Amino acid sequence: HSRPDDQTTDWEHVAQGRLGAGSGTWGPPPENATPFGVRLEEDLEPDAARYGIHPVLLDAAVQATIPEAEAGAVPSPALWRDVRLNASGATGVGVVTTRLEDGANRIDLLDGEGGSVAAIGSLGWVQVPEERFASASTDGSEQLSHVVWIPFTPGAAAPERAWAVVGTEMHGAQSHRDLDSVADTVVSGGPVDAVVVRWDPEDRGDRPAAVHANVLRVHALVREFLTNEALDGTRLVVLLPHTAEGDEDGLTTAAIRGLLRSAQAETLGRVLLVRTDIPVPPLESISALLGAGESEAVLSEESFLVPRLRPVPTGDADAPVRDLGSGTVVVTGATGLLGSLITHHLATNHGARHFLLLSRSGNKAPGATELLTRLEATGATAELLACDAADRTALAAALDTIPDHRPLSAVVHTAGTVDDALFTNLTETQLTQVLRPKVDAAWNLHELTRDKNLNAFILYSSLAGILGNRGQANYAAGNAFLDALAQHRHTQGLPALSLAWGPWAKEGQPSAPSASRHAWSEPLSPEEATVPLDAALRRSDAVLAVLRLNRSGTGGEGLPPLLRELAGGTRRRVVRGDVSGPRPLADRLAAMSEDERGQALLDLVRTHVAAVLGRSGPQDVPADQEFQELGFDSLTALELRSRVNEATGLQVSATLVFDHPTPAAFSASLAKRLAPREDAADSGSAMERLDRLDTLLMSDALTEQERQAVRRRMRTMLSRLGPADGSDQAPQQIASSSVEEIFDFIDSELGRAEG
Repeated sequence: HSRPDDQTTDWEHVAQGRLGAGSGTWGPPPENATPFGVRLEEDLEPDAARYGIHPVLLDAAVQATIPEAEAGAVPSPALWRDVRLNASGATGVGVVTTRLEDGANRIDLLDGEGGSVAAIGSLGWVQVPEERFASASTDGSEQLSHVVWIPFTPGAAAPERAWAVVGTEMHGAQSHRDLDSVADTVVSGGPVDAVVVRWDPEDRGDRPAAVHANVLRVHALVREFLTNEALDGTRLVVLLPHTAEGDEDGLTTAAIRGLLRSAQAETLGRVLLVRTDIPVPPLESISALLGAGESEAVLSEESFLVPRLRPVPTGDADAPVRDLGSGTVVVTGATGLLGSLITHHLATNHGARHFLLLSRSGNKAPGATELLTRLEATGATAELLACDAADRTALAAALDTIPDHRPLSAVVHTAGTVDDALFTNLTETQLTQVLRPKVDAAWNLHELTRDKNLNAFILYSSLAGILGNRGQANYAAGNAFLDALAQHRHTQGLPALSLAWGPWAKEGQPSAPSASRHAWSEPLSPEEATVPLDAALRRSDAVLAVLRLNRSGTGGEGLPPLLRELAGGTRRRVVRGDVSGPRPLADRLAAMSEDERGQALLDLVRTHVAAVLGRSGPQDVPADQEFQELGFDSLTALELRSRVNEATGLQVSATLVFDHPTPAAFSASLAKRLAPREDAADSGSAMERLDRLDTLLMSDALTEQERQAVRRRMRTMLSRLGPADGSDQAPQQIASSSVEEIFDFIDSELGRAEG
């Protein structure tokens, strides 16, 4: 039996069956049968032992009998009779199908010697009307989700970690004054697994100024961590205060959280965000979060919570449709794509008759005349003013133009701008310019209208603020503030709705500012987006995410923890290194010839390039075409690097598309790094390789920035080498030595050791 998850209808009987022990032996397939073979892909073979018959093998056998679809119907394998399992754990089977007189099919799955693995005595297909496969909800609510916080249960104890804390005291961790001090410890005394930093926002002064100041300072701190090569293998845990939901003090913290979510998206698990009211949170709790791959948590004395996106219950619209037609509706960013779309929609579908449209360019903005003409055709009146809503004085003057006989009834804030850059390249100017139309403008609207008895206060936010988009840390921070502002207004009894939109598309192309660049989301066209908007307006939630999930893209790597429930059942994964798992890539490559190894790695690179660029497959990626010609930028290069690092276990440089400009060149570099040890034996002794490095360092081939990076890396390497005489003075000497002095040390120590 089944019924919709919202429990709005009764249970429906959909299937029945009978389980028995079976009788006798299964006879061989008829001579007139049609045979073919099926085998699991190599990465699925270790999974076979977990099943009676692996579902991939069973599905392939069943699909061989699928009939043609009738008009308006979908064939479904519905009538199963005399199904038997005779052997378990097969990684490949021969399949024999036999057409029966009643139109059904007998299916035999055989092992390599012709023995029966499994059999279906009779499988019949039925033609199911297409409407039966339609979504249970078509009112737009199926694309709405909200964040819930669920209890987190720590798994098995994580291995011991070397902890360091900055600017505070925690049991079991070494205390440091700053990140440089931690890096010095790494260089001189060995690795640090995780660094904990507590950040207590300074909220003095006006709210926008406090948000800007704290976001800039946290960005500088985390950028310092991410660019310090001595801390390459270290994770960062940021502790933030945990305030009650909707508390005004949480607005600044929310912006910081949005900022850091983008850092998390760019660095694959190197940053963990924990809000806590515990003065000294236990390190074992933080270690459990790191071990579970979580990115964010709330930790208190009573609970341990992690966030998940969940669909809103369909048919659970608990608020009346907001009345937008009784007064004047203010729309910011009105001449942009989103602003013009919602303005026209409110006029045609929600009865809004009077608009005050605000745009920084006013009537000079592209599309301004067309927008006013379209509104006039609906019978609505509109005034378009040049006004930057982030300028409080200008905004107040604009609101004062609203006549008393048409008082302000609703605010729709769509204004925003983007200026993308990777987290470590983001400038203060980029941060400030993107925060202003989000933070400053929204706060001004909130303060100037909170006593106006509004019917609606709608903020156009982005999923970037909830999930963190790569290359959009500034945009994510601003939108996370919008979501928190809606929660704040909600707790004060004021109307508020923040819509965190997923990617938009226009003529098939993602459009800024909400392009998410992720395989697990599909863009909405502007026309489609009005449906979930109307569904959201019927709800009383303060914050809703609008996302069309691409379920075919949720089984791969990189799915954020926040989406684990929304994605539902994802592809079963096998942990690398587990005895039951497939052989690691390096082991598979070791069994190949040099040519086979090169081709396998080229196929791997082209496959990931195709996935990043959205191409149909590796065959659409020319091996000798430069990455930049293929369409790579800094963000797509980052994604390719992340995919290749996970597939190979290497740490590929972030500049890979510049260092190795084509897929062929890149795969060749991987082949060298992944060559079996015996293939690398001819590269010379340690001293010969150091001689070549010495020649490079003494040349003019390196920039000063590169030489600084080499100094840091060599100090880290030498701290692991240690002096030949067993004394403990070398690390301190190394930390303050020049490159030339370090090479003198290498010559004396290695020469002495070899002698």
